[in-house]
Amino acid sequence: MEILRNFHFLKNKIFILYPKRRKILFERLKTVGAVRFFTEGHEPTGWIKAWLEENGFLDTEYKITKKGEVLGKDLKNAMRI
Repeated sequence: MEILRNFHFLKNKIFILYPKRRKILFERLKTVGAVRFFTEGHEPTGWIKAWLEENGFLDTEYKITKKGEVLGKDLKNAMRI
């Protein structure tokens, strides 16, 4: 979850010299509920929604904010590489 909070800093720097490790990291991230919410539209559990709201990715009605849209777009782009 901390990776998601700081993903805007890390997206281009994560294992830049180790592509195999980068690929493994993103394969593991695909199984995280919050990442699946942004990439696949999967319905997250309550505590994930609360965490996303606390960190500004969702509003009080659990709708995606601009910050959440940017995170979703960045996650999708990073997982394609």
